[in-house]
Amino acid sequence: MIHKFLIALACFCLFNLSVKAQLYCANLSSKPVWIAVVYHYTPIENGEWKMGSWVANGWIYINPGDTTQLTTHIGAHPIHGLAYEFYYFAYHPYGKEWTGTRRFLTNVDPMLLYKPDVYDYTILNADKVVPKPDSQYLPDFAFNYATGQRYGNYLIILRDTD
Repeated sequence: MIHKFLIALACFCLFNLSVKAQLYCANLSSKPVWIAVVYHYTPIENGEWKMGSWVANGWIYINPGDTTQLTTHIGAHPIHGLAYEFYYFAYHPYGKEWTGTRRFLTNVDPMLLYKPDVYDYTILNADKVVPKPDSQYLPDFAFNYATGQRYGNYLIILRDTD
């Protein structure tokens, strides 16, 4: 009985601490950028945690000098599940890229109608970077680490000198 109470109390605290957590990106470079994010997601359905996977979302367009919200939540949420371990890949069309060492699948389908303020694609199991013969539009890109936290606000800063 006490064991169940402690688990419920821990979940309640975790849910309430993380509701306001967000990931943002500030474009301090001299040109507009496109950014994609990847995070580990564990869904919750009917109060039960399900098997998690890596999820990729892209592309968000950010003008020079602008700051944009990239997530709706970080951490545990009673409806959204658990999102943590965020990575990002950003580039501007003039050749500059902000990359890292972790490879994830990304959609680069030229037929997509990019909407600057919303993600155009979602890829489940984005860490499965084996060749996909059925789609030439899912290459793997080298993503940079953003944060592994489950609560708080985090800011990715993109500069020309990075």
